[in-house]
Amino acid sequence: DLAEAHLLSLERLRAGAPSDAFNLGTGRGTSVAEIVEAVERATGRRLPRKIGPRRAGDATRLIAAPGKARDVLGWTATRSDVDNIITSALAWHQKDWAAQSPETVQD
Repeated sequence: DLAEAHLLSLERLRAGAPSDAFNLGTGRGTSVAEIVEAVERATGRRLPRKIGPRRAGDATRLIAAPGKARDVLGWTATRSDVDNIITSALAWHQKDWAAQSPETVQD
């Protein structure tokens, strides 16, 4: 999703439009707990948790408003399911880590 939005932005700039800023997101929030639970489902492992009070300055919610990206770029998030995002990221990292392992280094 993000790569698509960046490409659309670059195409817009190439067409002569001025630079601009866009919020890229779904317009829905995801809690840290929801992300942790998705990681647990993807890995099959329980993660240690330490839940404490909110710290001074912590935002209660952060949600990107993607309306401008939709209106100007024609972009909307299509890969917004947290489980799919975590599974995809985990697969990429596992592939990247395997590529960097000492066994793959050749003389």
